[in-house]
Amino acid sequence: MADILADETGIYPALDQFLEMKYPSTLTNGPWMLTPRNPIFFLDRHISPFLSLKSIKPFGFSVARYLCELCDEEITDFVRREGPLLAGGLFYPMQPPQRQLRDAFDVLDYYVEHVADLATRFPSKFYFHPTDPDWNALYFLPRWIYEHGLDRFNTPTSLRAISNHQFAEITLPPDEEMLSQLRALQDLKNLAIYEMFDMEASGMIQKMEPIPLFDWEMTKATKYNSANLTPVESLPDASTGLVAKIEIASRSVKAQSKRKPPKAPIPSSKRVKKEAPNNGSVYIAPRRGERQKPYDPKGTHFLQHAWTRAVESDATFLVFHCGKYERIGIRHRETQTLYLSELIDPSTQECYGKMQVGLQLAIIKDLLDRQAADREKKKVPSKRKRNAETDVKESVGNKKRRKDLEDRVVVDSNPSSDVVENLLASRHVALMRIHFGGYQSPAPSSFLRVGSSCAPSVANMPFKEPKGNTTYLASDYFTITLTEQISRGAVGTIYKASALFRLGSKTVEYSRLVVKMAFSEKRQEGLAHEYEIYQHLARVKCTENILPVHGLFRDAETGALALVMDIGGINLISREIQRGGDSSYTQEERCVLHLR
Repeated sequence: MADILADETGIYPALDQFLEMKYPSTLTNGPWMLTPRNPIFFLDRHISPFLSLKSIKPFGFSVARYLCELCDEEITDFVRREGPLLAGGLFYPMQPPQRQLRDAFDVLDYYVEHVADLATRFPSKFYFHPTDPDWNALYFLPRWIYEHGLDRFNTPTSLRAISNHQFAEITLPPDEEMLSQLRALQDLKNLAIYEMFDMEASGMIQKMEPIPLFDWEMTKATKYNSANLTPVESLPDASTGLVAKIEIASRSVKAQSKRKPPKAPIPSSKRVKKEAPNNGSVYIAPRRGERQKPYDPKGTHFLQHAWTRAVESDATFLVFHCGKYERIGIRHRETQTLYLSELIDPSTQECYGKMQVGLQLAIIKDLLDRQAADREKKKVPSKRKRNAETDVKESVGNKKRRKDLEDRVVVDSNPSSDVVENLLASRHVALMRIHFGGYQSPAPSSFLRVGSSCAPSVANMPFKEPKGNTTYLASDYFTITLTEQISRGAVGTIYKASALFRLGSKTVEYSRLVVKMAFSEKRQEGLAHEYEIYQHLARVKCTENILPVHGLFRDAETGALALVMDIGGINLISREIQRGGDSSYTQEERCVLHLR
């Protein structure tokens, strides 16, 4: 490697200095008094059991050494293919300085400035545009997530590709294959998951150890028969790189073991309930008290939250970093296992910069491998053979199952607005489930009504907040399912939803709902204020042309707020875009908008 990087101009020694870079051993923590918060919130409890984390295992080899060797191999291959590795003006002699890192944001800033800003450019140079002298055809940079109310003990961040408009800034000859690969990467929400912590988290990261059976934290509603859960399809694990090395090491360990260890018992939180008629009561989670004890950070909570974020983005790599220590994780999809690296100290790790370059190269190689496998899979036609007899049997079986269901439950899917408004206003408990993407709720969250309905026909209905009961009859609650995320705004996240009500032997279904969810304190204040406006308008009977608002609910476990209201359909701006700029309105719309 030394002979490859040697050069009389002094540019290569600067590149070599970056690869050999370490953090100073004198980094100190700041004087801030931090108040850590539990990272597990509403969405983390609703991941499909087919995608949730089942166990944590060690790699069985040094990840740091593997990444350093990968970096050496890729630099050698590049020089053989393309010639000298010119560093341009990016690399200049500099070592990370001594600094006081006051919180997780400072730790992230320090990591980006001295590591990520350069390390994330290597995949661009090696895999996408080797002739770019400025290494700018593509770069990957962790993004900051600054939100009012977030504690400064932990800040989730991620690795992302540049946006589409920046392609116009590339002055080099366009490469269609490269652009196609870049666009595919940009479609991914996050390329890798990072959890950055204050230096006080060093003890917690040290204690992240193997867990044979991870106890995934779910909602605590019981005696509720959830819908049948089906496996969620995703791209398979990569066949090369770290994942392949893990599988080889795992096979070697299994071959050496003569006896299979006894299977550990499945905890109650991992058991998936089978579907059955829900005619009785439900036990909901106890209401969260207003006075909460200070949160004691637990590594398992942050591991669950990071795994959830990886599932959302279908990411493979997870990095936990606090300035003093670091662990690198691999999400193994097939076995639902998190493989965690050895404890890495940035101040003592030999060639820490080289290891970080190897990490960025491994992340992109994994993504390109999986995308190539997906393209090949789409080319191969399905091998499943069907015949007329099989089709008839399945058709008869499906009809029989539907008939059994119809005999058991009568569903009214077209109720009148008065019926819906009365049912929603009279039920004080909403059992909320999620069913889209990687979310399939094994059990629902328990939302208790904290604000009455503002719908015109029931606006004057008396309302009392429900007592601290934990058991409710079928006549006291309704089930609401979030089926799609529509948008996200300053007040909260908006989901399309449908509701089911038991009414004697009949089930009423209403699918024209949206739910606005607010998780942070600031957004909850905004959502509560929005509800107060609807409530005031209902009291003064000013509800014409205003969508029915069916009440405000609070999650008993996480404190999240949910505003349930009718869906208003597509907005006029979106419709105009769909029509190609046609801004014509119907007569009814003109009346509502007071247009002539």
